[in-house]
Amino acid sequence: FKKLYNLKPDTHTLILIGGRGSGKTYSVSQFIAFQTSVNKQRTVIVRDEKSLIKESILNEIWARYDTANANGMLDKECIKNETELKDRKTGETILYTKGFRASSNAKTAGLKGASSIKYAVIEEAEDIRDVEKYNTFVDSLRTEGCLIIIMLNTPDIGFWLVKRYFNTVQVTDGYYELMPKDLPGIEVIQAS
Repeated sequence: FKKLYNLKPDTHTLILIGGRGSGKTYSVSQFIAFQTSVNKQRTVIVRDEKSLIKESILNEIWARYDTANANGMLDKECIKNETELKDRKTGETILYTKGFRASSNAKTAGLKGASSIKYAVIEEAEDIRDVEKYNTFVDSLRTEGCLIIIMLNTPDIGFWLVKRYFNTVQVTDGYYELMPKDLPGIEVIQAS
């Protein structure tokens, strides 16, 4: 995951794809915990259903934060609550969560208003079946230099994200390899 820290300057989207237990969540949580608490970079964590965020990457981010805050130094700079991190000096929220859906029912969440975002982490992207909601969210990210980090387990080859960012190569009967398309501003980390 060294690529996460050494992206080409024109990168606007980073896709981390691979199996469970491949280190995607840990690596991104470490990166985001540092960027928000130390560098005060405004970040939004997005998932299909907002209520599920605290069960995964947000817990990992808080674990990295708590480890770095063992002596209480980060608490002098930040205010951490269940779903967000605020800059103690400015009162600005520097990490918060949103969902494409507010809950498991069809009710939609407000995805607009993600202003001044440096990092947008889209977790469990394979659960996001509505490409229009994804497009609306991405179009609302207008901060120059914003990086969208898409994390997902390998989905079926018909999934919209696979079609958009990958070519599929059949390796054996019924099995395919995903080959990233050469698209400007897109970087891919394939984890096993």
